[in-house]
Amino acid sequence: MSHEPQIVEAKQVTNEQVSYRIVCCGESCSQETCRRDAHSCEDSWATLSIHDDDHESKLKAYKQEVAARHEKMTAWRHKNSK
Repeated sequence: MSHEPQIVEAKQVTNEQVSYRIVCCGESCSQETCRRDAHSCEDSWATLSIHDDDHESKLKAYKQEVAARHEKMTAWRHKNSK
């Protein structure tokens, strides 16, 4: 399975930080799929300093981490659903 992380939201957190919400394979956190004590989503936030001029390469690395984690979680779900 090919994992496709996407940035679905960006917001200013403070006067020095911005955050990007990254969702893999469309598995966004919602009240229908997740609870406070159990999540079944791949919904991650990456927070970067505005002083960092290279957000694109850092976000690329974060997206790769999200995809790798989602691949492992998908395999775990499949193994434990039997």
